[in-house]
Amino acid sequence: MQINIRLYEHHWWVLIVKGLLAILFGASSLLLFSLSLQDLLMYFGLVILFSGIFTIIASFFHIRKRYWDISLMEGAFDVLFSLFILLLPSITTQAAYIALAIWALLIGTVQLRTALKIRKRTFFRYVFLSTSVLSYLLALLLIFHPVRTEEQLVWWIEVGMVSLGVLVVVGAVKLRLMQRQIARELDQLANR
Repeated sequence: MQINIRLYEHHWWVLIVKGLLAILFGASSLLLFSLSLQDLLMYFGLVILFSGIFTIIASFFHIRKRYWDISLMEGAFDVLFSLFILLLPSITTQAAYIALAIWALLIGTVQLRTALKIRKRTFFRYVFLSTSVLSYLLALLLIFHPVRTEEQLVWWIEVGMVSLGVLVVVGAVKLRLMQRQIARELDQLANR
């Protein structure tokens, strides 16, 4: 496992923060039934901005390692998309569809590239493949089956963020548990 897993192996907490941000965003906005599309997009923009900043910070911790640029690119996509949303608060529903579809395609492509770089069939490869598929499905739904109302778009965003957040948190916890297991095995070898 070379790519993002290597970048996050000592900074697994970044994945936890990103996943929890997504879950908190989706769950809290699901509970606040009166959110308009404008309110949700502003909230979404802030969450994506913080997620992008955490991803960029994690990539700079490993600037001398291979493939750190993929995490930097993912963080940059998140920051650019969030700035687009935050700087254009009066965005129309149609523009929101287009912007979300483009963002989902870009993030899906980065996640797919990450999955393909992981040579072994591991849990992490499947996490990256799953997030890539979720992103592509969201983009395809937005492009070929646009929702009829703002409320439907809001619901899709909320449920999608909770799903994505759960995947990321599960992956981060698995990474942390693997670290502990490897450390125990190394200790056992050293004590022989």
